[in-house]
Amino acid sequence: MSIYREVLEKRLKLKRKKFEAVEKALEDVPSGADKRKYVKLEHQIEELETVLDIADSLSEMEGKDGKVQQKDS
Repeated sequence: MSIYREVLEKRLKLKRKKFEAVEKALEDVPSGADKRKYVKLEHQIEELETVLDIADSLSEMEGKDGKVQQKDS
């Protein structure tokens, strides 16, 4: 597994923990700042998940020599 993937997974875990904390805070009377944090974290999580998906796709396309194989058209 790539070290970059590990770093992204750790960041994603941390963002999810923060997201859960903000979600709990929103159960009470949420402030505008809480709502902004919630939306910001939600977008960051989606972005990290997208980056991980792209990394997985690229790693699947990589050959044993480490070069990306192109599909024949």
